[in-house]
This record gives sequence, C-alpha cells and structure tokens, in this order.
Amino acid sequence: MAQTIEQVPYPWQQDAWQNWQRYLSQRKVPHAVLVHGRSGCGIEDFTLKICCSLLCEEDNIPKPCLKCNGCRLFLSGNHPDILVIEAEQEQIKVEQVRKAIDFLKLSRHYLSHKIVLFKEVDSLNYAATNSLLK
Repeated sequence: MAQTIEQVPYPWQQDAWQNWQRYLSQRKVPHAVLVHGRSGCGIEDFTLKICCSLLCEEDNIPKPCLKCNGCRLFLSGNHPDILVIEAEQEQIKVEQVRKAIDFLKLSRHYLSHKIVLFKEVDSLNYAATNSLLK
C-alpha cells in the first residue's frame, strides 16, 4: 500500500490534491468527503492517501509524511481510528452502517480524526442509505 500511496496524486488528480492540501493547511477539513470517479483511474489510491493525511501526526504540509506513528499504523492496516466498510454480497447493509455510527460515537485513540471509509458507496442498500442519513 505504501508504494501506491507514494505515487498519488497521479497527474490527473493534481488539482484535487492541491485543494485537499489547502483544506489541511487552513485546518478547514470538511466533516464528510465524497470521492468519486471511474474504476481504474486511481480513485481508491487517492482516497487512501486522503485518509492517511488525516491520520498523519506531522504538523507540516504536505501530508502525509508516511513516517509518523499514525501513518505507519494506517499503512499496516492497524490504525484504530479508521473503519473500512465494504460491500457484503454486493451490498452495504444497514447493520454495517449502524456499526459505523457506533464506531464514530467512540472517542479517538490518537490525535487524529476518526474515519469511516465506505468503499463503493453506491452499494448501500435502501435501508442502509436511510440509516446513514438519519
């Protein structure tokens, strides 16, 4: 994963990445971010780098540093402040959304943000979508 994140942003993502870095430098990170694009154009890598930048403990911009404890935990897949939700049987179900909401109610383990990453958000079924919006 680290090699992939180091390559991001790809040339076609430069503008979006600069905007993200501006949010970080001004400490005006939105409470929710929707990243969308065609499959195979690096969207997942871009999203992972955004997540890593939020969990990075380094104060300097650009983020992520990929060296601090927060970055290393993220890159190893063991950061306690991120929850990744993936489709089960081609759907994200209401139980998974409830799990995400419960996760967000818990306090952070580190100085960073708490993140819920919905992979393939278009896989949310009707009940899960309603649960997320409530």
